[in-house]
Amino acid sequence: MRELGRMFRTYCHERHSLWPQYVPYIEWTLNNIRHESTHHTPSALFLQSHQHNPITQFIQFPHENYPVDFNKQLILAQEVQLSKAEYRKKYQKERLNPTFFKINDLVLARTHKLSNKIDKKISKFFLLYDGPFKVKNVKNVNAYELVNPDDDTPQGTYNVSQLKPYIPPVT
Repeated sequence: MRELGRMFRTYCHERHSLWPQYVPYIEWTLNNIRHESTHHTPSALFLQSHQHNPITQFIQFPHENYPVDFNKQLILAQEVQLSKAEYRKKYQKERLNPTFFKINDLVLARTHKLSNKIDKKISKFFLLYDGPFKVKNVKNVNAYELVNPDDDTPQGTYNVSQLKPYIPPVT
């Protein structure tokens, strides 16, 4: 669905009422482009046919003289999907099992600084984390009160998802 929205925004951003005329083109495009999740086009996998590709008018591709085994293609596509699922599962597990901090641990806090045209500051160029800060209090399993380690001035309460352990630079 995200891809549909992206394509309709691309073609219809000036005149929104034109969207129905782009539906067949977008459908053809999505059915005939190699998908990241399977490494095949949906029409090749599910319709078991290769549709005409207009790019072949401009680029000379090697001829496929070997018979296509659709069952083998489906098995390979399933293997690719399973490996990608394992990859997603690994990183999701890391996100769902956050690091827990103790009192007096040093942490970095994620910041969201805004751009400022007057000061000529661009948000893309700001550092993502400020700190280090010291954990003063554990308010909840996932909420930590931070202070400046030098003078104990309060820095606020942060969710664990906005924190990461501070690793001092090696000199």
